[in-house]
Amino acid sequence: MQKNQPILDEPIAKSVLKPLSEKFEAYQNSVLNCTAIDALTNLMSFNFTKLCHQYISHANTDQDTIPMYSNDTYLLQYVLSEPLKDLIILHRDVLVQVHIGKHKNLEQQASDGALQHLLDASKEQLSQATNYFVSKIEKEEKKLLKFLASSKKLEDKTRHHLSPWNVYAEQYKTLLGQFSHIITTGIKTQENINAFREINSHTNSVIDQIIKESEVLLDISNAAVSKIEAKEESKELLSWVESSLMLIAATNLNSKEEFSSRVETKINNLEAYTIPTGTHQGFLLEKKINFNKSVKKWMDYNLLPLLMDLWDGNSNLNHFIKLSLLNLKSSLKLGKENDNLIVYDIQLQSYKKIKKSLLENIETQKAIVSQIQKMLATDFLVSNCYNSDEFLEITIQNSINQYTSETNNVVAGFKSVFEQLVAKFNQSYEKVVLEDPQSKIDKASNCISQRMYKEVNADYDTLFLNKKFIGDLFLVSRTAQEDKLKDAIAQWNEGFNKSILVLGNSLSGKSTFIHHSTEVLIHQKTIKLNPNDSVTIEGRKFKTTKNLKEALDEVKRSSFTKKRILLIDDLELWRDEKNSLLNNTRALIDFIESESDNVLVIVTTNPSMSIHLNTRCNFSSVFSTHIAINKCTQEEIFKAVIIRHSATHRSVINNRNEPLTESQISANVAKLSKKLDYNIGEVLQAWTYGTTVTEDGSILYKDTYSTFPDFFTKEETIIIKYTLLYNYISEKILKEFTGNLYETNLKSSLKRLINTKVILRDEVGLLSINPVLNHDIYQILKYRDIIN
Repeated sequence: MQKNQPILDEPIAKSVLKPLSEKFEAYQNSVLNCTAIDALTNLMSFNFTKLCHQYISHANTDQDTIPMYSNDTYLLQYVLSEPLKDLIILHRDVLVQVHIGKHKNLEQQASDGALQHLLDASKEQLSQATNYFVSKIEKEEKKLLKFLASSKKLEDKTRHHLSPWNVYAEQYKTLLGQFSHIITTGIKTQENINAFREINSHTNSVIDQIIKESEVLLDISNAAVSKIEAKEESKELLSWVESSLMLIAATNLNSKEEFSSRVETKINNLEAYTIPTGTHQGFLLEKKINFNKSVKKWMDYNLLPLLMDLWDGNSNLNHFIKLSLLNLKSSLKLGKENDNLIVYDIQLQSYKKIKKSLLENIETQKAIVSQIQKMLATDFLVSNCYNSDEFLEITIQNSINQYTSETNNVVAGFKSVFEQLVAKFNQSYEKVVLEDPQSKIDKASNCISQRMYKEVNADYDTLFLNKKFIGDLFLVSRTAQEDKLKDAIAQWNEGFNKSILVLGNSLSGKSTFIHHSTEVLIHQKTIKLNPNDSVTIEGRKFKTTKNLKEALDEVKRSSFTKKRILLIDDLELWRDEKNSLLNNTRALIDFIESESDNVLVIVTTNPSMSIHLNTRCNFSSVFSTHIAINKCTQEEIFKAVIIRHSATHRSVINNRNEPLTESQISANVAKLSKKLDYNIGEVLQAWTYGTTVTEDGSILYKDTYSTFPDFFTKEETIIIKYTLLYNYISEKILKEFTGNLYETNLKSSLKRLINTKVILRDEVGLLSINPVLNHDIYQILKYRDIIN
């Protein structure tokens, strides 16, 4: 053997693998003995990373000082480097998950039990994976010795291979750097949670104080009533008035400025940073969030308007009571005798009205407070950045899939453990199959294309799609709704104050129902109010704008010879840049409360808009009768399809050119009805998707209805929610509604929705949801819990 020639295929006297393996075993035992999330986090971020650095150090040392083909060098660089990378990735994924679990637990979005289950399952997963790695070391050592024992050389295994070590070393550096990043951002996120909690607590203390101040004013009003009824002497009553005025002056200490200043101090401590939100196919998913900017915007758009309502309401009550006390004080001083009954009687009636007004206002305040507290509890959460409903399941699922494929299914048995973990921790686990977003867009485009208007079917489709085609022969009676309408009208004619709210989604037939009913079922003359329309009442003609209050004032000024019906179809259309829907709705409520004995008001809108308006003005409770028009019976829908089809005098055939019997048609209609929640207009429209007029004039029907895929981004859901709720939008309206967010986030999203024909532009430039997608988009928003 020549001098300096490498000693090939001989075991190194002191192998580093045995002590390294023992250290990993010791680490595994430490993991199993962990009793808290923080302890597990420290083990992963310190002990495990230290072990990984030792492995890297040994591999680098072997490369520099030990012959190239030594056993340790080969095993460390060629064989064990991939399993170690898998182990690091799994630790990184679990580290992300335990941070998410901890943050959700801090914000009470995950129970202590769920967090403990996360800890136990994570320990078990890490323990089994570490054990596998240790066994892999032993297995590969034995395998190598067996290979060398067969008189083969180690050089033969690496002769035609470049060493992968430099690539792996760089990957280790990146992955272990992510450990530090996760820990650092986790600390920042926890600080943010504390800041959010302090803002939440301060906001609750402010609204509690506002309610207490209102109750103080109510106590003063109650005391005034009791003192006046008891006819207390003027001197004692004056003394009480003075002390009450001093008490009022001491209230309202929590000014708007003090609240804004204190909250702003907390918000200014928040900063923008990139937060790990999960992992996917080996990559760390991150989201850059400017917490300072986001919180300020949320406060401005959501919280402060409601707080302003509370402050302003409380200030008005304070001023009202103060004036009333000063008035009482003046009256008492002017009274010539202490038992001036005229003064007492007048004041008593006044304070009884004040007491009633105060009670009503306090109830309104409490409703606003309840709304604020609900918003703070569900929306104002740092952990919402993790998208809880989907994130946990997808992240862990993909990590396991990746780890399984890269280790020849060795950890396949771990999968069920983590599926149970997600189910317990997330409370609403559903298996999600990931799709490429571009694939979803392609499917969406194909779906829209299949549903869109076809020239060859024009004559046939018109019978089903024309909303204004309201011939008596094509109308299907909706017995239950008509009976409810008749009963309400009968009671109104008997002297009961009545108003009717008709609720239905797009294509549900609410306009057809209400226009037909008012023309056929009601004997009184009907006044129909539409925006930008000419209306004639008792010979007086006027033109409406988007100001509903002006139109209602015109109705109020008219002197009726008999009772009238006032119909307002699609309330959500009454809005423009000068007249908000909220102000128009409040004007409508005032009109109903004052005129419903002489005018029966019938209003239609969609259910989601009704819920939306309820949050601001208690809209739906104003109406004495609610008629839900969303659903029809199966018999009514089938009758509507058959009536329209029969008008063509054509037969329906299948793809084998066989005529369909009435029962077969009924079965197909029933199938569509179930898919479309028994919305009659949606079913009539969907029937046309599957029909084609053949050359001989027959109607070929194929069940081609496919579900529209949800490919929408967060920004796009904002746009489609607003469009669905209000019926139409424009770029100008959207920009006014969202401010700077339009240019930075929504402009490109709107363009994509228009390009994919999810949103269509009409001849005057207004944008609305493609009618073939109304039901699908409503279901998508409902599933995402964005709309009710």
